[in-house]
Amino acid sequence: MKRFHVYFYGPDANALRSTFEQAASRLESLPKLFFELDGSFVWSPDRSQQIDGMLYDAQDQIQYVDLQGQCSLESWRKLITAIVGGPSEDCVVMVIPTRELKILPAFEQSIWGV
Repeated sequence: MKRFHVYFYGPDANALRSTFEQAASRLESLPKLFFELDGSFVWSPDRSQQIDGMLYDAQDQIQYVDLQGQCSLESWRKLITAIVGGPSEDCVVMVIPTRELKILPAFEQSIWGV
């Protein structure tokens, strides 16, 4: 597993199709995830994995999510599903610090080789 730091956006690098409250509710349902009311969270599905995140919202939509850590592809996809609440294939990530934009499948390929 490689470490990553990305900003996660909706389609075309726009806002996600979810409100803060909807995403917070879905995230809080993940076992071993600790969520703060300011939008920050930590998820450690097991000893070898941890993802730190922060939801940024405005105008009743999540504008982007700051995600960094190390995890399996399975855990990554569970987290993304919890954040988005629906299809995510057309979402975009900005890889930090290079600021390179990648569609979600290309990012997953670069980290997990899928």
